[in-house]
This record gives sequence, structure tokens and C-alpha cells, in this order.
Amino acid sequence: GCGKQTLTKMASYITGCRIGTLGTEKNYTQKKFREDISESSIKPSGIEGTTISLIVNDNQITNEIFLDDLNSLLNAGEIPNMWESEEKDEIIREMRDVARKLGVNEGLYNFFITRVRDNLH
Repeated sequence: GCGKQTLTKMASYITGCRIGTLGTEKNYTQKKFREDISESSIKPSGIEGTTISLIVNDNQITNEIFLDDLNSLLNAGEIPNMWESEEKDEIIREMRDVARKLGVNEGLYNFFITRVRDNLH
């Protein structure tokens, strides 16, 4: 390579961004991909407000659907049909305290999505 990953890590460090990464398993399923990206990047950037640089290598994209998921995440702030209703309810519950401190009283899931869009790079 030509150092793109190294430069990304250095720029992330300089700007105070945390690095988000994905697994590199041989039989990487869409379910596992979504779990990894949720825990490493989506929830921390949305709930905690952590600024995250998501680094994805071409060898981690073992299925073309992963590109569709990443495209949706970076453009819309969410991956369609990613969470069951119980998981979505848990996100909303976790966002209540955060939103209250910031003066947001309604639209908690949309507030979460906005924070993901703003904090995930």
C-alpha cells in the first residue's frame, strides 16, 4: 500500500477521533458485520457522541451487501432494517438522558441518526 491507513490513523489521532474497525473472519456474515459495525461505530457515535473514523479494508468486504450497508450508513446515518424493535427501543431509552441534557425532547431515534451522521467518518 501507499500508507492510506497510516495517514487515516494519524489524522484521526490528531483530530481526536477514535478508530472503528471491523472483523476479518473467513466466513464473515452480514449479521456479524452489522454487529461489529454497531458496537464499534454506530452506537458509540450516536449514543455517546464519540467522533469515529471507520477504517474498512478491501479484504473485509467479503460480500457486496457490506458495501450497500456502508453506503447507507455514511449517506443516511443508518443501515435499513438493522435493528429489531427491541434493539431500537433500547437505543431510544439510552438516548433519553443524552437528549434531555441537550434540550431535545422528542424524535429521539432521529436525534440518534443525526448524531451518527455527524460523528461517523
